[in-house]
Amino acid sequence: MPETVLFEKTFKAISRDSAGPVNTLISVTISTNGTIVYWDHWEDGYENPSAASMQPTTEVWGDGNAANGCAPRKGVSCTNANDKLFAGQAIVIQNDVYTPRAATGAPRVYDGGDNVKATYPVAMTRGAYPDAPGSLLAGAVEVYDTSYGWGTDFFSPVGINADIATGAFGYVAMYCQAKEDNTIVEFNGGSTKTLKKGETILFENVRVADRVTSSKSIQVDVITGDPGSTYEMRWYALLPRNMYSKSYVGPVGNTKGGVGYVIFNPNPFSVTADYKWSVSGTTRSASLSIPARSNRMTQSIPSGTGVFIDSDDGDILAFSVIDIDETGQLFDWGFPVQPRDALTPQVLIGLGFGCTNNACDYRGVRSVVWVTSVADADLYIDYDNDGTVDEKRSIKALTSNLVYNSKTRDMSGAFIFATTPNSGPLGTPINLAAAWGQNPDFSFSGDDYALDLGTLVVPFPSIKVSKHIELTGDANGDGEYTAGDTVTYTIRIVNQSPREIAAGAFTILDPVLSQMSYITGSTRYSCGLGAVSSTVPDGTTGTKFPLDEVGLLSRCLLSSKGGEHAVSFQAKILDTAVNELKNAGILKSNVCGDLPFEVTVPLVVPPTESPTKSPTLAPSLPPISVGAKGCYATFTTGSMISCFPSKAGQHYNAGQVCTELLNGDNGDSVKITYDTTGSNYCLTEVQAYFGDTIPANKAGNPMIGNFPAKSTMNGSCIKTYTLQTPLVPGCAAGAEFMNRVYKFAAHSHVQFADGSGGQTAWTDGKDITTGGSWAMYSEAALNCKCVAPTKAPTRSPTKLPTGKPTGKPTKKPTSKPTGKPSKAPTGKPTKKPTGKPSKAPTGKPTKKPTGKPTKKPTGKPTKKPTGKPTGKPSKAPTGKPTKKPTGKPSKAPTQVPTLPPKITFAPPYEGNCPVPSNRKVLELSSSKRQVDHSNRRHRER
Repeated sequence: MPETVLFEKTFKAISRDSAGPVNTLISVTISTNGTIVYWDHWEDGYENPSAASMQPTTEVWGDGNAANGCAPRKGVSCTNANDKLFAGQAIVIQNDVYTPRAATGAPRVYDGGDNVKATYPVAMTRGAYPDAPGSLLAGAVEVYDTSYGWGTDFFSPVGINADIATGAFGYVAMYCQAKEDNTIVEFNGGSTKTLKKGETILFENVRVADRVTSSKSIQVDVITGDPGSTYEMRWYALLPRNMYSKSYVGPVGNTKGGVGYVIFNPNPFSVTADYKWSVSGTTRSASLSIPARSNRMTQSIPSGTGVFIDSDDGDILAFSVIDIDETGQLFDWGFPVQPRDALTPQVLIGLGFGCTNNACDYRGVRSVVWVTSVADADLYIDYDNDGTVDEKRSIKALTSNLVYNSKTRDMSGAFIFATTPNSGPLGTPINLAAAWGQNPDFSFSGDDYALDLGTLVVPFPSIKVSKHIELTGDANGDGEYTAGDTVTYTIRIVNQSPREIAAGAFTILDPVLSQMSYITGSTRYSCGLGAVSSTVPDGTTGTKFPLDEVGLLSRCLLSSKGGEHAVSFQAKILDTAVNELKNAGILKSNVCGDLPFEVTVPLVVPPTESPTKSPTLAPSLPPISVGAKGCYATFTTGSMISCFPSKAGQHYNAGQVCTELLNGDNGDSVKITYDTTGSNYCLTEVQAYFGDTIPANKAGNPMIGNFPAKSTMNGSCIKTYTLQTPLVPGCAAGAEFMNRVYKFAAHSHVQFADGSGGQTAWTDGKDITTGGSWAMYSEAALNCKCVAPTKAPTRSPTKLPTGKPTGKPTKKPTSKPTGKPSKAPTGKPTKKPTGKPSKAPTGKPTKKPTGKPTKKPTGKPTKKPTGKPTGKPSKAPTGKPTKKPTGKPSKAPTQVPTLPPKITFAPPYEGNCPVPSNRKVLELSSSKRQVDHSNRRHRER
């Protein structure tokens, strides 16, 4: 989220005396030796994956090349020798961000909107506070990887209409950020906004059950606070609706400050939520009846216990609120509680400072890691993540266990995992819930060393499997996935656990779909990043493909914390009418169940009688029937036809709408053809406008009843429909024009064939109004020419050609025609075509490029973190710690395995399982592998 909006809209709402600059804190904790991090600043635009090289401003950390940047580390110079990243390393970036900031071209700093990628999992935290009142008004949040916690449907579980005693929810705002360009975000089914990659929209005065939906994946943060309180603020990363669960585990309980858990019911019916906690080894329980689309809060959960929350009636969502029994300002922090089925048996701690600026006094730490297991377990703690266990504890289910490093007083980068009692570190895993934050028992009012903030520790899965597709043989050179093309699929398995995985532990099953043909001899496997691949023999019985039928046993011994196994194969796309390629498989194991994986890409199908892809521009044609006027209009491409995609309910494919220019003695007109072929919808009514000014009311919303071209289907539902409207202004002698822009708005009502699923549909494009309706329009540029009537043929082709012109006529006519032909010529044209073939449309579905930059940037980062902030609060607050700004809030891990640019991928599937291992001791090799980084794949956040 941009610092300008955060400062103006949130900080000033909590503290009227807030003053800038904004001190932004970003932490990156490394999980695996040899990790490479790519930092893409937003100020000069994001990297173009199809570019031959990266921008010089994009920093690359850990590749041993200081010329393209190093991780900012205090007191460490940027040299090739120092440009290495290792497990357990915590990189803290702290810099002042002055607001307001220009949308483009602003000085580069490390701030909201930057795009970060890494070749192995990292843990990231985002924190911020204004110069005044300083870290007394600080907040921090866990930064989710784009494969976890991002989605298209979000509810707010809290709101200004359901506040609690301390005023914690007197202010509620939702910050929504897009992962891709052209992401449409809608609030409560009304106002919409189209976002670019990295762009954020803010919704304020949020109420319980307010809803945000989007056309593409977004992340949503919720910031809450007590307006005018000066200090009380909490920051949460919100989970999407499809991640809601019936069961949650919260690891934090505290008697002094009071810990409450807010439970939200997203369902249109009431539910009962049961919650349990323990007191001196005795389990206590209580229930809450939660009305539809409402929330309720538990009683205060005491010290020494976590909480189990369950609902048999329907999915719910849970939030924690620390400091509900005091003023709400001394120990104010919270975190999003994770579903039980999303928990993992291991966690990687982001920043885990024990005190402000990681400097404690004789009293020791103020902030700790809170851990709760779902069953009795042995807990193993590796404080520096070097592969050697530093501490073992036996813990009981449901208890809240405080973990901190009494020597360094810093938990940043620590690795914690659990197994069944007395089974050893390689025993059966037990799932954990964890958070990092201030312990009220260790803090007090006016404590300069205390950090009143904290974050979730994000689950860290043991096994991750993903699948990628790359266009490796483009038969027609259009850059799209089309019939006749060759694609390469790669399945990647990464071991993120502290134990080895033996070869043969998994079976990889991946049948090729019917619309594809396996290329024999193309299956290969490799063990480790950059390793040379080996051939997998084709099948000798059944099909030739080694991954279908019984599947392929894994062939690699996967080392702990980063061992990889990749399997790739090639297939040819067959000529088919489907509009997407969806290829799915399963990673099977008899000890941990099945982990599915899939990847889907759009399949472009050439048009036949009715074009089925959108948008499409026809090849250039001679003008149509100019008649006595001798004037005709064309699109600026020289075409007579242009097509636009139609979207139902903003997000769903509803076919396309094509416009064809008709010229004649009776005036110019536009033929408009709605075609839902290739979608699941049919038409029940249509309204269209083509001209200068779209009819609209005073609010700017379109008045479809005033559109000149309209029709209803009289109770029927049909796939295609054509109507006609005048071209205004028209094309006439004395009124010739070039590149005149017309607005085209095509509205329709569509439904499924059985009468269900009724939706409003519009052609995709720009918003007609910035508020209210989500109606859209497209623009088309036209040329108007006037020539002698005999210069053009009398009739146009009856359908859109299916291919580009293949060349010039082989010979010119020997004489000019003596009169107009009575019908359309059946042979070669009598004159050379005047237009060039049209270029590929800009709205065409695209694929991710398949290449990798050929060289690394040569520039160094323009700025490194400036260190500790220099500003102090203008006056010491009463009843609140007067501490100085914190160096680095913490965050739980987010997994970012590798993924190359120019490739299409789906989010990975994750799992936790006690896979067979040959190891008898827990250790990590200290050797650093030298690999070919050009083959690395990475995910982003």
